[in-house]
Amino acid sequence: MAFDGSRHLSDGNAILWEVAEKLSERKAAIHARIALALPLMRNSAARRTKTSTTFMSASDIGGAVRTCAPDREMAGTLLQKSPVG
Repeated sequence: MAFDGSRHLSDGNAILWEVAEKLSERKAAIHARIALALPLMRNSAARRTKTSTTFMSASDIGGAVRTCAPDREMAGTLLQKSPVG
């Protein structure tokens, strides 16, 4: 996972949430909260497709692109818990 996080890597995000909650006083939790917050601060898009083993356009296999608006309130909450320094 890139340091700037992802809204769409649910398993990775679940681990980051666990680190942020269970190790909240550790530096690892600061990094986890930043990786969770940054994707919430910007618009994003995800391609959803049916299972396919070959590369095809999303529309050819019944997929769609879904856009997500920022969730700046949640991002702010996460970042407020991450002291810098």
